[in-house]
Amino acid sequence: STTLSGLAAGTTFNYTVTNAAGCISVESVHIVIDAELVTPAAPTIGTITQPTCTVATGSVVLTGLPTGNWTINPGAITGATASTTLSGLAAGTTFNYTVTNAAGCISVESVDIVIEAQPVTPALPPIATITQPTCATATGSIVLSGLPTGNWTINPGAITGSTASITLSSLSAGTYSYTVTNAAGCTSGASADVVINAALGLPSAPTLGTITQPSCTVATGSVVLSGLPTGNWIINPGAITGSTSSTILSGLAATTYNFIVTNAAGCTSDPLIISIAESECDFNIPKGFSPNNDGINDKFVIRGIEHYPNNTMVIYNRWGNKVFKSSPYQNTWDGTSDFGLLVGGDQLPDGTYFCILDLGDGSEVYRSYVYIKK
Repeated sequence: STTLSGLAAGTTFNYTVTNAAGCISVESVHIVIDAELVTPAAPTIGTITQPTCTVATGSVVLTGLPTGNWTINPGAITGATASTTLSGLAAGTTFNYTVTNAAGCISVESVDIVIEAQPVTPALPPIATITQPTCATATGSIVLSGLPTGNWTINPGAITGSTASITLSSLSAGTYSYTVTNAAGCTSGASADVVINAALGLPSAPTLGTITQPSCTVATGSVVLSGLPTGNWIINPGAITGSTSSTILSGLAATTYNFIVTNAAGCTSDPLIISIAESECDFNIPKGFSPNNDGINDKFVIRGIEHYPNNTMVIYNRWGNKVFKSSPYQNTWDGTSDFGLLVGGDQLPDGTYFCILDLGDGSEVYRSYVYIKK
């Protein structure tokens, strides 16, 4: 036997054999040499999809695959299309592929396909500190900590930064929850709900109503305060409590008061400044006077009578005759008679006279005596 090599592909052969005696055989049967088998090209790398924040693996599209059935390795992936997508590729791994065609011919390896590490999704932003509105500040604030390294964006609000924590201020009343997106574009879940309470609100200063100053008969003053806050309140000085919209503060000694009101939330108003005057009336009915025109004690002067504009005073002599009347009396009596009871003039003689004074304020009528001595 012998082996005949180098037979051209796509050709048909038949052979004779000549022996040593020179005799030639008939031709052999046809020997058909098939066309040469084609080795497929390496798979062409199409789109590479890297792992994302939510998908842990990558994928690649291989194109230029041979006609007919083929097998891609590694993975023994079979098919018959011109392209295919290989999914579920582990992150942080390098791949290259060969393709085996229907004739069993294997391509060279593809170029390297690098599947990158999956981007890290940041943790929920922890709530470090919550500051509620106060009497002086109408809004609250939140401190978020544990923020990712590098640049980040907090939502809602599209707040950007690169620090490990941040204070979110000027938060009005409401419920807040935040996410953080890191430099890779991965977004955390939402933080726990944070409730910012309604603003406490400073009460207005009390509104000043009627001020009653001390009088001749009442040593202290009083004031009406209105516009008080809804709910329980405390007025200082005095720690006066209540829950009405107005109140009367009485028994006020002569001084200057700075009244402030504290509402149920503990917030304090600006002061309302009120002055209670000293009593100008030391009321006194003298027991005598000397109308002799020497400029000293010439008239019957009742201290404090000017505080009683509705008064009426009547003077009688010892026989019960009315000698003087004035309404109102304004410290003008100089010992003369208004009723013509005297002979030789209207100047009353020395002696004791009787005074009846009605202050006109509903108080008891004063009954006293007065001695005239010239």
